[in-house]
Amino acid sequence: MSFKDEFNAELNSIMQKRDNVAKMFSIELHSAVLQATPVKGGDLRKAWNWDIVSPGHYRSSNNLQYAITIDEGRREVEGKWQGSEQLPEGFQPIIDREQSNLQKMLKDIK
Repeated sequence: MSFKDEFNAELNSIMQKRDNVAKMFSIELHSAVLQATPVKGGDLRKAWNWDIVSPGHYRSSNNLQYAITIDEGRREVEGKWQGSEQLPEGFQPIIDREQSNLQKMLKDIK
């Protein structure tokens, strides 16, 4: 096997590991956000979608308009309270916690 072939094989192996970590992370993040989503009627939780954008790139999305209100956390706007009492800080603390997990996963493939 030539140096070029060995190099390409090693590069492909690294890229596959990277894709596996990205996929596993995105599934775990999607699951954490899904479980934390407040449930009143259940529509917001049911509207979450996870899909593959391209290798190594995944997306978790929710197309309901009030998902943004929940994501922004509980706050007072023009004298009225908006957001969820169940998720007063929005989704950011969940994302932060999962990013910490991602860092651990990435260290394993180095």
